[in-house]
Amino acid sequence: MDIEYFIKKLKSLDPTIYQSSPFYPHCVIEEILNYDFAVNCQDEILNITNDLWDRYDNPFEQKWTLRDKHHLPLNCNILFNILTSNEILDILSNIVGVKLYNDPNKNWWGIHKYNNGDYLDIHSDAGIHPVTKQKKHVTLGIYLSKNWKEENKGHLELWDGDNIINSDVHIFKCFKQILPTFNKMIMFTNNNNAWHGNPDPVIINKDETRIFLTISYLSEKHTDGMENNREKAFFIKRPEDLDNIEKDTLRFIRADSNKYKEVYRL
Repeated sequence: MDIEYFIKKLKSLDPTIYQSSPFYPHCVIEEILNYDFAVNCQDEILNITNDLWDRYDNPFEQKWTLRDKHHLPLNCNILFNILTSNEILDILSNIVGVKLYNDPNKNWWGIHKYNNGDYLDIHSDAGIHPVTKQKKHVTLGIYLSKNWKEENKGHLELWDGDNIINSDVHIFKCFKQILPTFNKMIMFTNNNNAWHGNPDPVIINKDETRIFLTISYLSEKHTDGMENNREKAFFIKRPEDLDNIEKDTLRFIRADSNKYKEVYRL
C-alpha cells in the first residue's frame, strides 16, 4: 500500500470544515486508497468463503459480517494496521479536534457485505465501549463495493434528528445520501445526533456486491454532545415508515446490552 498517498488524502481534510459540518461532523473522500491496493483488498473479501461470515437477519438489519477480526486476509490486515498506526491516529485526532485512541478489542472493527435486498435501518451507534468504557468518538469506513451504480441503491443516509439521550427521540430529514461506490471513504463523529444507516434494500442485478470496511476510534470525551452512554445501537423509525408496535418494542430490546441477542434470534 502507498501509505504516503493515503496520508496525503487524509491531510486534504480541513479540520475547521470537518468540525463545522452541518448537522454533525462528517466527510467523504473519493479514491482514498491507491487503486491497485484497493482492488487487492476487494478481491480478498470477495474470495472469503461463505462459512466465514455471520448473517444478521432481523427486523433492523440484513447483512453479512466477517466473523474473525483477528485473522484477516493479507491486504486487509495491512490496511487495518495502517488505520491503527500512531501516524494515522495523530492525523485523525487533528481533524476531529480530540485525542483519539484505538479500540483494543477490535469491537468496532468490521468487514460487511450486502446481497440483494439487504439493508441497515437508521440508527445511532453505541456510545460507550463495553470493555474500556471509553467514548466511541469517530467512525471511519471505506467502501470496496464491486460494480456499484446508482441503480443498485444502498446509499448511506445521514439524518437530522433528536438528541439520542432524550427519552422520546425522532428523526426529521435525510440531509445527505452517499452512494457506496468503490474506494470511497466516509467519516463522521459519533455525537448524540449522528443518525445514519442504509435503509433502502440494495438491488443486485448481476455481479455487484456492496462491501464496507469499517473501524471506530475512541476518546475520553463524554460531554458537550458526546453523552450517549449506550453500549448497543438504537434503531429508529423514519418519518415515512409505517407504524409497527411490535417493531417499536423490539427497538429497545435491540438496544439493551443484556437482551439484544433476543432480536437476533427472531
